[in-house]
Amino acid sequence: MSALVTSGGFTGSDYGTYASVVVNPVADDEGGKKRSGYHWSASRHYADLEDSQAVGEEAARRTIAQLGAKKLPTQELPVIFDKDAARSILGLFAGCVLGGAIWRKSRVPSLVSLPDVCLAERFGGRAPT
Repeated sequence: MSALVTSGGFTGSDYGTYASVVVNPVADDEGGKKRSGYHWSASRHYADLEDSQAVGEEAARRTIAQLGAKKLPTQELPVIFDKDAARSILGLFAGCVLGGAIWRKSRVPSLVSLPDVCLAERFGGRAPT
């Protein structure tokens, strides 16, 4: 059960279910560095979860992909986030930009990032033009 009570007088509650499976393997890399990756599946219903073996295999693949990682020299490069990181970053960004403004019923500022920041979704391996 979850409940919400606000100072404005709203009171509400809801019942529901939530199930998840999370795998976070850790591997030793050169020099004793620990590398880890993760993968998860979540749903309102247990039967809708991704197969636990598939979750484990994806988590292992992500961990193994980090083995042998090296630091790059300082440089300006485009940054590409995987879908989980992008979802999290954009969700936080949207909450910061929109949440307070909606709550205060004020307008959203027209400039929310530097002019050279570009967000693009990848379609078929290429960003839209």
